[in-house]
Amino acid sequence: MKQIYAFLWLLLICQQLIAQKKGMVPVGNQLPIGTERRLALIVGNKDYQNPDAVLKNPINDAIAMRNALQKLGFDVLYYNNLDRVAFEKAIDDFGVKLNNYNVGLFYYSGHGIQAQGENYLVPIDANIIGTEAVVNYTCVNMGRVLGLMEGSKAETNLVFLDACRNNPFKKSWGNKGEIQRGFAIPRNPPGTCVVYATSAGATADDNVASTNGLFTENLLQYLSIPNMSLSSILNGTRKEVYKKSNKTQLPEDHVKLLGDFYFLVSRDAPKPVPVHSEINSYKKIALVIGNANYTSGPLLINATNDADSMEVVLKKSGYEVIKMKNLSKIELRKAIVSFNDKLSSYSEALVYYSGFGLVYDGQATIISTDFKNEAFDTEVTLKEVFAESNANRRDLTKIIIWDSCLGTQSKVETAPDFNIPQIKNSIYLFATAVGGVAMDGYNSGRNGLFTSVLLQQLAIPNQRIQQIAINTRNKVRELSDNKQVPFSWENLYNEVVFLKRTDR
Repeated sequence: MKQIYAFLWLLLICQQLIAQKKGMVPVGNQLPIGTERRLALIVGNKDYQNPDAVLKNPINDAIAMRNALQKLGFDVLYYNNLDRVAFEKAIDDFGVKLNNYNVGLFYYSGHGIQAQGENYLVPIDANIIGTEAVVNYTCVNMGRVLGLMEGSKAETNLVFLDACRNNPFKKSWGNKGEIQRGFAIPRNPPGTCVVYATSAGATADDNVASTNGLFTENLLQYLSIPNMSLSSILNGTRKEVYKKSNKTQLPEDHVKLLGDFYFLVSRDAPKPVPVHSEINSYKKIALVIGNANYTSGPLLINATNDADSMEVVLKKSGYEVIKMKNLSKIELRKAIVSFNDKLSSYSEALVYYSGFGLVYDGQATIISTDFKNEAFDTEVTLKEVFAESNANRRDLTKIIIWDSCLGTQSKVETAPDFNIPQIKNSIYLFATAVGGVAMDGYNSGRNGLFTSVLLQQLAIPNQRIQQIAINTRNKVRELSDNKQVPFSWENLYNEVVFLKRTDR
């Protein structure tokens, strides 16, 4: 019997050593990180039939990504120069196969456009003449990929789009306003992360002096670093691309993952140095607003309590806090102007809002306490929270936390669902999805559901803000029975930790 136990013990040790060599970390009875079944679909479109649309590097990019991902344990479906029919078939085949995998990844290098808030990948036979209808049946809707990912059994789905390299169809578009360069904010489902090579509406560098596009070239450098989380990989890539493009190209990501992801895990490798080594060693300031007592309409139960609780936690994390409650429209604008005037001497600025809100004509809008007569277009929008001079400051880390509903209103039928303001070095945490409701009172507590969970996460030492967002999203979904699903958006250059262990 002792010989059998000894054999089993040796077998276990051997399995762990093999796993360690492959970058896997055994974790009790759970699926070890790095041992998930991984499937990737990679497409590079270079040789477009439109001579103005031909690109240099997409096939090089696709081959390089294929080689890198195969080494990282992915089964890879690789294609290049796909026309629309072949492109859609490749996506559909990927969706079927994905049901047998834990992790799905889609990478695309080529042209991409948006039409009326929808994102499209451009096949090589596309002939776009400037109307939305033509785009619908000549290009591939990105929603096809996201929909199949959502319907699959994969728990984690990643999308990397190195697209929007230029505007080859501009001549045929004329003055049509419904087709635009760049991508719109994606409506990605929970469990996904969508990464753009550049900011929404901007172009990405094909990097003709090199063998790879600028974004892919730098992403590849980070993918194989052991023990580096996805959020750290994206931060590092964003920082390098922004620097090497002379501050003209800024990658962004839209994260709705339900846990952090590691491409490669190894016990032997040292822990990677944070992209920004002086985490929170600078001056921080926060503007905290709670609107509960409205002159018309229902009162909110917890909005001012939320502001009080947030003030306490932020002060423990080293913030100078300016807290204000029940602001009228004039008071709100004055508070924002005063806050922006102070920021020249700070390195990190946080704005927290709890109260009524909505998305009006694509803009997240704060409802002031003296709001009346449905005058949404006179209210303060999220875009106004940071003045342009501060929004463009790369050395100012900006954090926006929005505990409010995101129901939509519009005065025009063609208004986009939601435009997140494109400000440098920032992260947004939203309490609910677009069109969703944020629960004010939860379980008879003193805080709204989102803020209640977020406060618990902010008090945990040494958590990066991306992990805080993920943990908060998961808990809110659970407690609300999937009725409220928070989401985040970021283009941070450095890592942010609210409470360092030495702060306790």
